[in-house]
Amino acid sequence: ARAHLLWTVNPLMLWAVIGGDHIDGLAAGLGILGIVAARTVTAGPGAKIPPARALAAGLLVGAAIGVKAPYAPLGLALAWSCRNSVKAVAAAAVGGIATLVPGYVIAGHAALTDLVWRGSNLVTFDSFWRLFYPPFGYSAMPRGLEVLAALGCVAVAALLAWRLPAGPAHLPAVRPAVALMVAWLLVWPLQRPWYDAIAFCLLAVFTASRLDWLMLVRAVPAALAVATGAGGQPHPPWLTQLIAFTGNDLSPWVRLATVIAAIALCTLNAWSPIWPRPAGRTLEPAVPS
Repeated sequence: ARAHLLWTVNPLMLWAVIGGDHIDGLAAGLGILGIVAARTVTAGPGAKIPPARALAAGLLVGAAIGVKAPYAPLGLALAWSCRNSVKAVAAAAVGGIATLVPGYVIAGHAALTDLVWRGSNLVTFDSFWRLFYPPFGYSAMPRGLEVLAALGCVAVAALLAWRLPAGPAHLPAVRPAVALMVAWLLVWPLQRPWYDAIAFCLLAVFTASRLDWLMLVRAVPAALAVATGAGGQPHPPWLTQLIAFTGNDLSPWVRLATVIAAIALCTLNAWSPIWPRPAGRTLEPAVPS
């Protein structure tokens, strides 16, 4: 039920990704399949991913990065999960190159130009960075913002990697993928509600924790603001004001509070679920009628 509510029937993602017709759903699907494909035969610190599985994981993760370049941290997570086997690392690298490079060759020079130029010249309207410098946008980018944001992403990723609960025993790539992708979502200035797709599908296979609620609360105002204002259609004045308040005023503060909460939960090591299951209680199998 938790996995379905976070991913399969998450109304926020159905609204932002499916309703908005964004390609992030494809990228997230390829990415999560790649991370899950990197499965070990045994559990434990020295467990190795078979080269064949590493190759399949590399093919899928490379394809995901080809669809959405910011999914590159998934490649780092995969490489880290393969660190116990040189053959697995090589297989994953070959798989990633085999799908990523042809994609950019087909797309051509325009893809690289758009990635480098536009990706570094936009702070979204609901970004918490606007709280510190309101004129952020296409033509108002303080020098060094990308460096500052990148350092923030690295710092938050390190905190998450240090304190997050252990991930699934046979899926070593899940936990580093969660740490890296959530850090990017929390800190990077360029954000859209549909970017959260990769976080929710990863959380669906990760250990239950307060991070579930943190990401859900964070996504609500941004998803509402974009979905209700999609297409630029004329609205009644009260709805226009509500959209502006939700996106421009409420969402930046919610996003900033989420960053602060994540840092606090890491510092206190308080990621346990809000409603933990009673000790010794297990789910009963369904009884056929």
